[in-house]
Amino acid sequence: MSIFLSYAYRDNDVIQKVRNHLVHNQIDVFDDRNDIAAGASLIRSINDAIDHSDTLLFFISGNSEKSIWMSQEISLAINKKMNGGEATLIPILLEKNAKTPFFLKDYLYLDLTDESNFDAVMDK
Repeated sequence: MSIFLSYAYRDNDVIQKVRNHLVHNQIDVFDDRNDIAAGASLIRSINDAIDHSDTLLFFISGNSEKSIWMSQEISLAINKKMNGGEATLIPILLEKNAKTPFFLKDYLYLDLTDESNFDAVMDK
């Protein structure tokens, strides 16, 4: 199984906790901060990662609402789904009042707004 992480860099602390949990459970994780080499095309690398991921996690927060890159990643993922892609899209709510992007509203989300429930949420 391979998982693509889409998030705003300002949410990095919780994202690294998620990443570490997934890696600890022997799940292959794509995170652009760690997996794109210097000089590589960001758009091509992200598109390839989305194409080859089984699951795409979108972390929703006030920071993500302002992220142009996250909007681009959502568009690429939705386009993949509309063209017959099999990837599972999972929005993960980091803040109660954050607005879920329109194209992700159709998908059931996981709630990570209370980090004391971290393990229970990640086991889903």
